[in-house]
This record gives sequence, C-alpha cells and structure tokens, in this order.
Amino acid sequence: MQKNYIRPSARICLLVLLSFVFPALVKAQTFPSKNKPLIVNNPKANDRLASVGKKVPSELINLKEEYQAYLSGTSKSATGRRIDTIPVVFKSSNKLIEVVDGYVIIDAVAEKDPQALAAKLKGLGAKNINVFGKVVSGLFPIKATDKMKELKELRFVSPSYRMVKSIGAITSQGDKAQHSDLARLNNHVNGLGSTVGILSDSYNKLGSANKGVLSGDLPGKGNPNGFTSPVNVLLEGNGIDEGRGMAEIVHDVAPGAKLAFNTAGPGQAGFARGILNLANTANADVVVDDVIYFAEPFFQDGIVAKAVDSVHAQGVTYFSAAGNQARESYEAKYKNTAVNDSTNYHDFGNGDNLQTFKLLPGGYVIFDFQWSDPFYSVSGGDGAATDLDVLILNRDYNVVMGAFSANLGNNPYEIFDFENDSEDSIFYLLIQKYAGPDPQRIKYVTFDGPIEILTFATNSGTIFGHANAAGAIATGAARYDRTPAFGVNPPRRESFSSAGGVAIYFDKEGNAISPILRKKPEIVAPDGGNTTDFPPPAIFGPGVDYEGDGFPNFFGTSAAAPHAAAVAALMREATAKTITPDKILQVLEKNALNMDVPGFDFNTGYGLINANKSVTEVLKPSIKSFVLINSATQKHILTLTDGMEVNLAALPTQKLNIRAFASPQVVGSVVFWLNGKKVIENYIAYDYAGSLGVVDLKVGNYTLTATPYSLANGGGSKGESLTIRFSVVNQGVTSFVLFNAVSGKVLGTIHEGDELNLATLPAKLNIRALTAPTIVGSVLFNLNGKKATENHYYYDFAGSGGVVDLQPGDYKLSATTYSIDWGRGIKGGSLAVKFKVINSSAPMLAQARQDFEGGNLLSSFPNPFSSKVTVRFRLAETENANLSVYDIRGALIAPMHTGLAEGGIEYEYELDGTGLQQGLYISRLVTNNGVLHQKMILNR
Repeated sequence: MQKNYIRPSARICLLVLLSFVFPALVKAQTFPSKNKPLIVNNPKANDRLASVGKKVPSELINLKEEYQAYLSGTSKSATGRRIDTIPVVFKSSNKLIEVVDGYVIIDAVAEKDPQALAAKLKGLGAKNINVFGKVVSGLFPIKATDKMKELKELRFVSPSYRMVKSIGAITSQGDKAQHSDLARLNNHVNGLGSTVGILSDSYNKLGSANKGVLSGDLPGKGNPNGFTSPVNVLLEGNGIDEGRGMAEIVHDVAPGAKLAFNTAGPGQAGFARGILNLANTANADVVVDDVIYFAEPFFQDGIVAKAVDSVHAQGVTYFSAAGNQARESYEAKYKNTAVNDSTNYHDFGNGDNLQTFKLLPGGYVIFDFQWSDPFYSVSGGDGAATDLDVLILNRDYNVVMGAFSANLGNNPYEIFDFENDSEDSIFYLLIQKYAGPDPQRIKYVTFDGPIEILTFATNSGTIFGHANAAGAIATGAARYDRTPAFGVNPPRRESFSSAGGVAIYFDKEGNAISPILRKKPEIVAPDGGNTTDFPPPAIFGPGVDYEGDGFPNFFGTSAAAPHAAAVAALMREATAKTITPDKILQVLEKNALNMDVPGFDFNTGYGLINANKSVTEVLKPSIKSFVLINSATQKHILTLTDGMEVNLAALPTQKLNIRAFASPQVVGSVVFWLNGKKVIENYIAYDYAGSLGVVDLKVGNYTLTATPYSLANGGGSKGESLTIRFSVVNQGVTSFVLFNAVSGKVLGTIHEGDELNLATLPAKLNIRALTAPTIVGSVLFNLNGKKATENHYYYDFAGSGGVVDLQPGDYKLSATTYSIDWGRGIKGGSLAVKFKVINSSAPMLAQARQDFEGGNLLSSFPNPFSSKVTVRFRLAETENANLSVYDIRGALIAPMHTGLAEGGIEYEYELDGTGLQQGLYISRLVTNNGVLHQKMILNR
C-alpha cells in the first residue's frame, strides 16, 4: 500500500483549449496513416501559456479562477457543500490538486536564495513552510497564486498534489510470516533501545489512536502491556491515518521500541525536512516511509533522496515502501521521427509514433512521464535541456488530453491524469519533442488505472525517487498467507509490488555519469495482516476484512516496509545498538528466502526476510534477565531487576534459586558472581545454585552479575554481562500495640494470649500495627471479621484519631502488609494474635520485692515513700517498653514511659504522691519479654 504524492504538469484538456485558448484546434486532428509522422499543433506557441508557464503553471491560475467562481456561487465544476451562498468545502475539479481550507500545497523552486523565496512566500500568506535545497514547500493561499509570478526570487512553482492511495487487540500475521515472533522468543529481544520513525499521511487525524493504545496495539498511557511511552508526533498531517496502521505493525514486531511520527509533507521539502526531524529531533535510528512524490526524479537522486542518504550517513537505517506499480512502465531510448525542422515525435518502433493502450469507460489513469535531463530543483545549473510534450488521442485521432509544460531550464517531466468519459476504450499516446536535443532515455510510470498497453509495452521497473536512493532499503510485498509459515513455499510476491531496474544518469550536481543500476528492491516483507482500525472501514467500506475475523487487513508495500523496519530494531537490540545500517541490510539479504530466482532479481530482491535467522546471526551473546524461581517446583516467582526490594515474607517458599536467561537461549557457559561468590553453570537452565539447588537469601543488600561465554567453564569469547543490585527484606507486620487514642501514648504490645483489663486502660483506645520496613504501601486489618485498610503511616486499625470499641470478650486480630495502597500489589507478611478483654477492678497481684523477668529490671526508691518515689527500669535489649503506675483498684495513676527503650540503659521517673491518698500502688512495666509489677506503699 504505497502512498503517492502527485505533482502533475500542465493538464490541458481539449475542451479547455477550444473554449479559452486555442480556437485553431476546434477542428479535429486526423492523421494519414499509422506509420507516417503526425503533425499536431503544439499549444506552447500560444503567448499566454508561454509566459504563465515560466513561473506559475496554468493549473494554479485555473485553480484560482475556479475558487473565485466557487466563492461567488457561480461555479459549476467545483464540488462542496453550501449554506446559502457561503462555501463550506471547496474541492477543485482537477482531481490531482489538494486544497486545504483555501490553500493549495506547492513546491516552489528558488532562483538563487531559497530562504529569501520562503520569506517572500510567507509575505504573500504562505504557511507551514519547509525549505530543503532549492525547494520551498508549503500551503499557499489560492487567492494569491497569480502574485507569485512577480517574485524575482522564484524560478518556477508547481502544485504538490494530493496523496494517492494504493490500498488494495490484534497482531499482524506478518509477524509470523517473517519469523519475528521466533526472533523475540529465541533471542529475548523486543526492540528496546531503538526509536522507529514513521513518515506517512497522518497518525491520529481521525482520532482513533487511543483505541489502539487501550487494546495494546499501540504504545501510550493506558497500554495494558506496560509500553506506556506514547508515539512522539512531531508534525501531524491530513489523511486517513495510514501512519497509525504502520505504527501498529512496528509495535507488533518490536513492542519495546519507541515510536515517532512526522507527516510526509507538505510538499517535497516538507518530506525531506521530516526525515531529518525524525533523525535529529526524535533521535530515530530506524526510519520507514510509504510515500512517493510523482515529481521525484527518475534518473537522478532528488531532494528527498538526498535527505535519505544524509540520515543513512548518520547511522539511521532507512526503509521505504517499494511501491505498488508492478511493472506498469514504459522506458526506451528516445528515437527521433522528424516531420520537419521544428517538429518530431518519438518512434515507438517500426516508424510508429503512436502507442496504443486500453482504458475502459469510466477508467482513470495518471501518467508520470520524465526524460533523462537534470532537475533544476535538485542541482540548479542549466536544468532541463529538452522540452517534451505528451498527447493522448482517441480512436479518431482527436486530441483528448495533453501535457505541455515549459520545461527548458526547469524540470524534465510532464505529469497528468486522464479520465475516460467516452464509451470507447482504445486510445493512443504520442510523445513530441518541442525543443532541445534528443534525450538519452524517456520513461513513464502509470498510477491508478489499470490500463493495458497494447503495443510496444516494455514492462519496465517502477521503483524511482527516494526508494531508489543508495541509502534506502526498498521493500517489496508478499501476502502473509503466501509464505512458508502459512504453507506456501517458495513465497509469492504481491502482483502489484514494484520492480526495480531504473538507472541513475546524473549525479546530485546534475553532471552526466555512467548509468548506475541499483539493486532494488533489496528485500520483501509480508503485507495483508490485521490491524485494529486501518484501513478505516468508514472510508473504504466493506471488503477490507480479508479473513472475516472482524479486523481490517492492511495490504501493500506500505504494510511490508514497517514489518522490515521493526526487524531492524530487533537487530539493533541484539547487538547492543552497535550494528550499522549497511550490516543490517547485508544480514537481511543473506538470510532472505529466495522467491523468483536464486540470488537477486529486480522483482523480489534477495527474497522474503527471515527475522529469526537475521537476529540470531548478529546477536552478541548477553544476559537478558534474572528470575527468582521456586527451587522445588521450578516455577518463576518474580523477575529480579536493578534496585528491587525482595520481601521474603511475601514469597510462597523459602527454597529459592536464581536463574539467568541468556540470548541466544543456549550459550557455552554462564559465570555468576553474587556478593563476590563465583559460580559457573555450563548447562541450560543457568541457575546460580545449580539444578534444584537453593540460594540462602538473608536480609541484606546484594550485587548479582552474570556473563555468558561461548565455551564451557567460562572459556571462549566473552559476551555482554548483566549486573543488578537488589535488597532482601522480611517485610510484614511485626507487632501490635495498644495506644491512647486521645494522647497517642502507647500503652503496650498486644501479645498472643494477653488479657486487657478495661478497668486499667483509658476510655478511648486504638490498635496500631508496626511493620518492617516502617513504611509500606498499605496494611489490611481483620479484627473478629471486621476489616479495615490503612494506606498511610501510622497504620492504625481505626485510622488516625479513631477509636476501637473493645468490649469484654475474646478477640482474634490479624494484619497483612501490601506494596501498594488499598491492599494491592505484592503481599507481604502477616501477623495474627488472640487476646482477651475483661473489665475487672479486682486488686492486681504484685510482689513487694524487686521483680526480674527476662533479664529486665524494675525497682522503686524509697519504698515505702511519704511524698515522692523514683521508679527505675533497665532492659536487657533494646525494645518497646511501657511503664505506668496504677492504684489498688487498677485505675491508671500516671503513665511514665511509652516507646523504645535502649538495652542496658537505666531509665528513672519520679512520681509525686502529694495529691494521692495513703495506700498501696502498683508500678507495671510491659515489654515484648513479659510484664513486671512492683508494689509501692505511700505512708504519710
């Protein structure tokens, strides 16, 4: 599906000539006999065409007149929708001209300084201007077209015509057809590290791109597969979003590659500038297009080809759709059939200056005719030395169409369209030399159609322009289901896929050279695979769903080229981005499957590409990833990545092993280093602890490195290492504490089997979960079936400031950590305790001596006391401690210490008993190791 930007020459219909310009031609032309020279009046003799055609061609002047008539409401030929007399949409009756909101796309060629010309055009209202070489392209206001002829900076201007399509949660079947699915699987590559730039009509003009993102067929925010980097759209265009269809194919084959898009326009300078923008602004290292401008030279590298060669020299691998014109071309040496001193025609053969072709009634064809002279727009200098014209005659030898541009000193082409509005189907093509020497070669390529050449057909090559550049990889097409992967061997090319064989006769400076015949196309790739929404059914209607599976199919070399470009991204990743464009092409050609004849041919190049073989050949052995596995079951638990924190509490087992995945899958050996300990594995699977071995991962930090080698025991050539650093934690809930919901004071740790006496506790209580690490994603509580989730530190069952309603009874409390809020992500460790709540004012039992428990000390002095007493405690190890004083009825008198206490340090607190009644008091120390009580007597 190659897309074509058309730039036709002057299109002079006989009716227009008769009505406005050449009344002398009203009488039909008749010719004596088939083999006698014809004499046809050449419209260039007319002063109006001769003067206007030098700078501003007649079709732009006619466009302005048509547009003005449309605005005034008197136009009969223009099409559009009107509200009263106000035009809403304008389309020219000239089917080749593309207009956008009162503007026409132009390619203007500078006399000397293109920047000065660009400034002048902007002054006349031009916008979206691009400059490349001598060419200035952009949108120019239709109303001002005649003003361009006054610009001394302008050599000549031509319309840059409309795009012509050759379009004859899903993965393209081309992925399987070219074995790129195997390339990813066997070599662990997905295009990571490359950016693929795409040039086409538009990317998201129709607004359906987000549908492809959400289904996983395009990268961007919301992609369910994690490829969330959006397509970098440098410049959007007008069209049917063929660029989106290409992007889906690239993402199918190389999902890890980033994507960028730039419209291939406006005009040739816009196309060339877009190529440079993708390479230099978007940092694309692979670029693919599916566009051709009809005014790109046949016999010389044009400005777009120059841009291609420029980025190729920078290290960009460039792919271009070969085209969908098969061999719909005539090419020959110009053979002069002189009529007199001023008139001669091309002899097609045997003295016959007419070539017969068949075009059915209602048929439409575009002729792109060129001859071997240098292009002024490319190389300056003298430009075209010869002026040729093309005429179409009907069966009665009446002139029904002609192309008569003023070519001397400008560009050597005549490009025009012809629609058969008669009931006949036989026509004749006549080529006349108007001025200059005989050119060495003449050639035309036809588009749309189809037409049938009945006499003197040469069936010549049709790959021209930038696809024929030395730096471009022209890509032909083979329908996916006509390849070995789908049971057809050898694979068959699409009948429309363009053939090569167009020679270059001039260098970029316009100097004649010995003809260079480049091997084009170089390769063939699959087309016809599924896309989500391209081609758009609303535009192309039913019939684009080839398999009837509900997904439209994308046919043409426009679909083949992005398949091949994505393979280049896989190859770049396989070589750590060290492979050159020339090496990519060499390997693709070497591993391609022959289609027509052994070796190269101009129909299929070197054949259908094999991505798996190509990637495998260039692959530098490397370690692609590490995976933590269950040693007993060999199941994958998680992929280890740099900077990861592994939570032992969240793992299904503690019998762990670490596996390295190599690319290719099998290497000679893998050498591991884990925190300085070296291990060598010679056999797949490459496990650090060997087959069924166990790695003893403890809490701490780890550095892991693995390196592949070509031979056993770390011998032979060394591949690319992978090093990651990760930490191991035992993340989970470590303890529960009861705290005063009003003051925040921690009252103590809740242990398994504890008995909480409400009579000794504050009225408002809450329960807090302590975790390791201190900060986690969330904690999910369950207290006697009542669930609660806390997302923020502190992790309190009743939330910040909340109160737990504890009534006498038995309780079961559990809590679990998670890596993400609301109990999502990786599940951590859990803790569960059972405790009892009572409400009793019975005296607490205590000993009248110093109490010891678990190495902890609790004492008071003096005891008995008359006014003040000092309470001391010391812990054997650092832990949370709660020290409080109660009266004989269990009522809390004074909280003294809440929180962490350092082991071996003595803490002391003073109790002022001035306001207390004489009697018995109890000091109570609660730690993880138990509870200590001491009786204290107040005696006045």
